[in-house]
Amino acid sequence: MPRKRAGTGFVSTGRFLGRRVDVGSLMDMGISARAAFLALLGALVQAVLAVVLRQLRPDDWLPILSSATVFVTPLYAWICMRPIAARAKELADHAREAAQGEHSMVERVEWNDELGDAEGAYNRLLTSFKMRESKLQVARDGARITTQKLERKAAELELLYDISVGLRDIYEPSSALALCLDKAVEVLECEWAAYLMWDSQTSTYTMESIRGFTTEMTAEVRMALWRGNSFPESATLSAQVSAGNEPLFSHSLAKGRKFRDFAEFRDITQPVSAFMGIPVVNRQGLSDGVLLTVNRRDSQNFSKGDADMGREISRLIFLALDKTRSFQKGFREAGTGLFVREYLSQRLAEEIRLSGRDSREVTVVAFGIDDPDSIMARGEQFMETFSQAMGKIILDVARTVDIPCRLSGTTFAVLLPDTSLRGAMVFGSRLLEAVASGPISGRDNPDLQSRQAGIHSTLSVGIRTATYAQLAGSDNESLLRDAIETMEKARSQGGNRLLCSEGRIFVSNRDSADYVGIEGNPVVNLDAGGTGLAGKSFFLNESLNGSLEKSLEESMVEDSSQNTDK
Repeated sequence: MPRKRAGTGFVSTGRFLGRRVDVGSLMDMGISARAAFLALLGALVQAVLAVVLRQLRPDDWLPILSSATVFVTPLYAWICMRPIAARAKELADHAREAAQGEHSMVERVEWNDELGDAEGAYNRLLTSFKMRESKLQVARDGARITTQKLERKAAELELLYDISVGLRDIYEPSSALALCLDKAVEVLECEWAAYLMWDSQTSTYTMESIRGFTTEMTAEVRMALWRGNSFPESATLSAQVSAGNEPLFSHSLAKGRKFRDFAEFRDITQPVSAFMGIPVVNRQGLSDGVLLTVNRRDSQNFSKGDADMGREISRLIFLALDKTRSFQKGFREAGTGLFVREYLSQRLAEEIRLSGRDSREVTVVAFGIDDPDSIMARGEQFMETFSQAMGKIILDVARTVDIPCRLSGTTFAVLLPDTSLRGAMVFGSRLLEAVASGPISGRDNPDLQSRQAGIHSTLSVGIRTATYAQLAGSDNESLLRDAIETMEKARSQGGNRLLCSEGRIFVSNRDSADYVGIEGNPVVNLDAGGTGLAGKSFFLNESLNGSLEKSLEESMVEDSSQNTDK
């Protein structure tokens, strides 16, 4: 068997004549045998030639035998050691192949180790790179979020600055509220926003102003809200508002029936999905009202950031209203609390200008006592006391943004900013009811009660509403003159009624107690369809469940019969 010698190749050993010989030595002997064989062959040739020639002598056989001996010995060794040499060669080849295989295996193992080390180093490097990339991404995200927050904060500060600058030259509540609510709709990305004033005496919310993302949305929501103008108290909202600290959120109006009256807008096509109410807190820490924002345009809920921005806007609303109220004190009468005619003219011109910008209507309500002579006959002192009582009624019915004014002793007018014809009709109906049942009848005013001697006062109310386009080419006082003319027409028809005039639309009321029935009905254009009834007066004697259309049909039949008789 082959064996390995340190530092050398492989060798093989065998036995010849009882002795151990090297394969290499035997191979050398084989080479010598081949040389001896050639010498013997030459001697044999010589012997043959000598025999043939008969020249071989006895002493000539000795070299021949010597040559033969020299030949036979290595020949025998070559013949005997040939299998051993072949086996030694085979073992040497196997040893060489094994040596090559072992070397390649060693190289393979070393290469695998190096490869493993390289892979480990690469994995460690990749892990470190990923960790650094992750940290870098976190830093990028943090920087982006911080940038977004800073940009949002900068935009909010810029917006608040714009509101503050805009409020600097505004001295009427309606324009101040309109500016604040427009900005609230813009920055909070809601469909519409409104300001509701809290009346602690009646425990109701009164809509002072409302602004929408679009003109159609504003008109639609305003008309729906004007159905009642004031809303019953909500226990949940009342608790929040009285605290004056945290805003009220509701993302599901069905839960607890929160803000139920606001959720049930039957005249609004867009449902109320989410709203946010921010208390408007005064200097005493009490709430004067609520900033109400409804329905984000991205269909998301209002967030804490929206609430923070809403608080800032609500603070500006209070400051704006406080400034305008202080300014208006110089234009109010000391006795009645109503505005003077000069201020009404200024505000009317301002509202007409704003109507051209915002595509909204301008509404004026003029009203007066049906029997002014009976009041004036009581004397100047009674007239002053009567005016004070009348002023109290008007201020109770009017909103904060409205501009009530006394035109003369028994004639009054109210400018209703951001109000449609329907809202003005609701306002007029409340005046009729208030005069019929309020302190002016003498029940709650001892001075009037002792002097009135059973006089029951009634009103005639005229309403005029128009857009900026309809007022083109007219002066600012034309709308007020039309309202006064409409009031005189209502008085000439018997008084104690309301007459609305908007172009060719006329509606009047005979019984103020039944007038509320028009609240749920639409205003009808009497000239639609070529009826020829434009400018006619129609009496509404229906109750709360009555139908405006039924009254119109009856009046149309009556009017047609009168025309036939003529």
